[in-house]
Amino acid sequence: MSQLPDRVRLVIFDLDGVVYRGHEPIAGARELVATLRAAGVAVRFATNNSMVARTGYVERLAGMGIASEAHEIVTSTSATIEHLARHAPDVRSVLA
Repeated sequence: MSQLPDRVRLVIFDLDGVVYRGHEPIAGARELVATLRAAGVAVRFATNNSMVARTGYVERLAGMGIASEAHEIVTSTSATIEHLARHAPDVRSVLA
């Protein structure tokens, strides 16, 4: 990864269609994630799918040989929860 600028500290990947398609990893995704991590670059994953908990994505990625932790995955649900916790801490429920 000699072409990676020194200032890159974080790479965020969309999941569906970038890291995997269906239940199969995209060619080279596993290796790229491993290479970035070995270079000290933080890796995060994002998805707009709100139907699966972050732990479900951890398991799915593990099945493809990509290690991850729940805090490395941002879903539309987790982003909404974080936003409300920071900007509307008195909100107790949201109906959508």
